Amino acid sequence: MKDEVLDEVVAAEREVRPASILVSIINCGCLPVYHLSRHRRLLGLPDDLKLSTFVRRYPNIFYETYNLDSGGTSVPWYCLTPEAFSLYQEEVNIHWCNQKDLLGRLCKLAHAHQGKDASYVSDKRIVGVFHELLHLTVQKKTERRYVSNLRKPLSLPQKFTKVFERHPGIFYISKKNDTQTVVLREAYAGQLLTQKHPLVDLREKFANMMREGLVAHSQGLYKKPNRSWSGSNVD
Repeated sequence: MKDEVLDEVVAAEREVRPASILVSIINCGCLPVYHLSRHRRLLGLPDDLKLSTFVRRYPNIFYETYNLDSGGTSVPWYCLTPEAFSLYQEEVNIHWCNQKDLLGRLCKLAHAHQGKDASYVSDKRIVGVFHELLHLTVQKKTERRYVSNLRKPLSLPQKFTKVFERHPGIFYISKKNDTQTVVLREAYAGQLLTQKHPLVDLREKFANMMREGLVAHSQGLYKKPNRSWSGSNVD
């Protein structure tokens, strides 16, 4: 049965996720659009959406400039604005503080299942494992394809992810954003997390920045970068 509230939670990340990935790729540097385009598959953008068009929607996050390539063609380069870079650094600091604890708990889970015959792992145990794993994630959800990669490390049986369909009261599978996302139901009260990870507040700030940038872009409040030479149609 569809859960429209949790579907909205997943759908809200449709543009936040690719923008945050681009922020982490650019980091403190400045990269040409053709370098960013190499990561297009990871971003999950629609095929008919140019990467440069997506980036230009958020001028308060990505600063655009132009440089000549080796062939003398004017190519857009992107850097982070000071506000975006500051927010990114805050996220990195919190991430490193939590990384050691997360890795320790994941190692314990893997060790507990090491050497066990996958055919004898009970349904109840699989539920317990993924209940805990989803609790370890920042937003208590993850894409189903990522979960599938854990079968061997955790010595789980074939098709173990069917447990999500067998326990719809614990897990919800959203099919928004052209993928399947497993959500831990108990972690949400409506669209809000009952217990917030410190990174959630930062990601909400980032989402607010994106909304503000989109409005400013649509109203033409940001000046386009100066170009002292002819441009190109490079994506």
